[in-house]
Amino acid sequence: MKNIEKSRKPLVSVIITNYNKKLYIKEAVESVFKQDYENFELIIADDCSTDGSIEILKQLEEKYPKIKLILNSENLGIAKNWINVCKLAKGKYIARLDGDDYWLDPAKLSKQVALLEAHVDFGQVYTDYDILNIDGTIERAVNKNLVAANPENFATHLVLLTMTMSGSWLVRTELMQKINQEINQETADDTFDIQLELFAQSKVYYLDEATVVYRRLENSDSSITDGKKYLKRLKKLNETQWQYINKYPDLFFENIAANELNRFGLKVQNHKWHELSKEKDKQIFLFNNELSELKKHLAIQNQLLASKEAELLQKNQELNEIKNSFWYKVFKVFLHRASNDKK
Repeated sequence: MKNIEKSRKPLVSVIITNYNKKLYIKEAVESVFKQDYENFELIIADDCSTDGSIEILKQLEEKYPKIKLILNSENLGIAKNWINVCKLAKGKYIARLDGDDYWLDPAKLSKQVALLEAHVDFGQVYTDYDILNIDGTIERAVNKNLVAANPENFATHLVLLTMTMSGSWLVRTELMQKINQEINQETADDTFDIQLELFAQSKVYYLDEATVVYRRLENSDSSITDGKKYLKRLKKLNETQWQYINKYPDLFFENIAANELNRFGLKVQNHKWHELSKEKDKQIFLFNNELSELKKHLAIQNQLLASKEAELLQKNQELNEIKNSFWYKVFKVFLHRASNDKK
């Protein structure tokens, strides 16, 4: 009975791309096998890793017969690796997961498949996500909590350079394969271009639940510290923005006219101003405390100075009194005579 029910469920092709993610790839793979949706194949495409990832992947392949391991003979880069491996997908749907992220919700695939099966006019469903920071802290449901921007439409995604978490995607295979042939393989971020095409070519469903954890790593695209590298990436993204405005001008201005961009922008902007205001209030409070302490310190110093001034004034008065006294004058005459006697 279980096999019959399984056969009725559409096959999902889960695709993991990996390059030098030795420390994280096992967690990514294990999270897929924790899904309560069983009718899936797992294709892992390693792009010539040099950190020991391949040995770990071979061990996982032995453990899980569902895994189909692809070892590239040359390094293709993220976009080309993704495009190539998607051609091997046999499922009705494709789910993407990067080698350093992992799925959080065991029912992720079940929920998403049910949604796309029920809404045949939708081409994609994506979800909210958590962020695992470099220091180990976790930011929960970043779209819901406005930590990150959820685009919701083509123009917002394009203008604000937002991100839909690719590890949360479930896309109809035919649509994904079609879009893969249309994007620029040398783009700064293939997921940015793919999401623009998904917004342009299909209806997109957003599931307001965090189903995946996005891991921030040092020197990753979300954590660039090198100024030149950042500017180079930003320049390429700007080029992509203009390309897509020219490619889909009607859709772009339709979103703008519908005020969707302004509504979203104001929502995020108000949140950011609120957070900024709270931070500024905190800084002002701390500054006022420091200023108060400094004033107290200065008051004490002023009291000490005033006391020293009074003491010096008293000494001067005593000295003047001595200079004007009878015995001081006698002492000066005595010194004068003693000096003359020596001569």
